[in-house]
Amino acid sequence: MHRVFALIMAMGLATSGAAQGEIVVGRDAGGGDTGYIFGDFVISLEADGMGASLGMFGTVGRLHETYAALNFRMADKGVLELGFPVPAYDRFAASRFLQFFPATGLPDVGISRSRATQGAMTQGKYLPYGASFVASDWAVSVHGVPEYDTTIVSAAGQRDFGAIALSGAIEAVRRHDDWGLNAKLALRKGPISVAYFVPRANGEEDYWEIAGQNQLTKTVQIRAAALSSSTQERTQVGFSVRMAVAAQMDVGVNLVWQSDASGSVGVTLSQRF
Repeated sequence: MHRVFALIMAMGLATSGAAQGEIVVGRDAGGGDTGYIFGDFVISLEADGMGASLGMFGTVGRLHETYAALNFRMADKGVLELGFPVPAYDRFAASRFLQFFPATGLPDVGISRSRATQGAMTQGKYLPYGASFVASDWAVSVHGVPEYDTTIVSAAGQRDFGAIALSGAIEAVRRHDDWGLNAKLALRKGPISVAYFVPRANGEEDYWEIAGQNQLTKTVQIRAAALSSSTQERTQVGFSVRMAVAAQMDVGVNLVWQSDASGSVGVTLSQRF
C-alpha cells in the first residue's frame, strides 16, 4: 500500500511522465504447460524536479518485485529516490539469460539480482525500503528490511572503452550480525557479452554467462545465452527467434534446455516502451 500511495501522490503533482521497459505475454510447454505475464518496467512522473516512479520486475501473480519511490532530481547530477527504489545492484551488469528467457530464469533470480529482489520474491513480508542515487553511468543504494533485521548496501556502474563496455556491481548484505557479499562483472562488445556472477550473500554458487544476439533481417532477430555454475553442475542454454510485427512489438519462439530439468519450448508476445 505504501508503494501505491507514492504513485498516487505523484500523479497529483506530475506535469510530465515517461515509461521504460518491456511487458511479455508468454506460454511455455515442457515440464508443464504454463502461461505468464512478465513485466520489467518503470513508470516515472515528474513536475519541477520532483515526482515518483512505480515499477515491476517479474511475473504477475508469481515471482515478482514491485518498486515505488518519490524522486528528487539534483540538477544534471542525478536522481535521489526514496521509498522502495530499484537497488543499484540491479541497474547494471544484468543477466542476459534472465533478460532473454525470464520465465526460465526467475526461479534462480538470486544468481544475478540483488538480495533485496531475491528476498522479496522468495520470502513473506520481505519489504526492502530505502534510498538510491542514480546518475547516468553509476548508482548507489541502501535498503533495510526490519522484519528480517537485514541491511543491503550496493554500488554499481559502467564505463565504455571504445567498442567494449564494462559494467559491474557489488553488494554488502548484513543479516543480524553476519555479513555477506554479492558481486558481478560483465563485458560486452557489440552483440556479444560475457559475465561472471558471485552471489555468495544470496546463497548461490558462482556462475558464468555468455550471450549474443544478431539482427538477421530488418524484422527477424536471433538470441542465445548460456548460464552455468562454476562447478558445471548446473547449466542452462537458451535460443530464441523474434520477429517484429509492429513498432516495438514482436513475437518469439524460445527453446531452453536445463541440465537439471526437461527442456521447454515457449512462445511470446513482447511490447517494449
